[in-house]
Amino acid sequence: MSSTTHPASPPPTPREPAHLLERRFWELVETSSGCWTWRGTRTRRGYGVLRVDHHYRYAHRVAWELSNGPLPRGRYVLHTCGNPTCVRPAHLHTGARANEGEANGMRRHPDRVPRGERNGRAVLTATIALEIRQAYAEGARSLRALASAYGISHETVRQVVNGQTWRHLRAG
Repeated sequence: MSSTTHPASPPPTPREPAHLLERRFWELVETSSGCWTWRGTRTRRGYGVLRVDHHYRYAHRVAWELSNGPLPRGRYVLHTCGNPTCVRPAHLHTGARANEGEANGMRRHPDRVPRGERNGRAVLTATIALEIRQAYAEGARSLRALASAYGISHETVRQVVNGQTWRHLRAG
């Protein structure tokens, strides 16, 4: 059997130049004085995701790496603000555990759980949630009519009316 020698292959190069990735990333971020909100694709748990070189990456991790360089092996990017849609580098830090609620041995305080519009899965605003509750309480419309009027599911309206979602809001 003869052995075949193969020429040395060139080192792998990124499919997307770093400056293009960075521009594409920041175009999907809404900045403010607080959290910087990811406006791209999100997971069911509200975390932003971005496709990079045919793989999906968490947006907060990409933000951290764009600002700080490669993430050390075995480390995770965690939010100090508790907002899964936040990609503001000042609100991110690295830790040994992926569970942010238990980072540094601390449990997440209820006030730090993203509520309402800060929750990455929110499809309503606080104003609309209160309008839905008020209209239903006055008997003006059925759940299905409200769902149709606001372009949301019957189940979403039911959860708002019954206080399963948006429970932190008080009418008045």
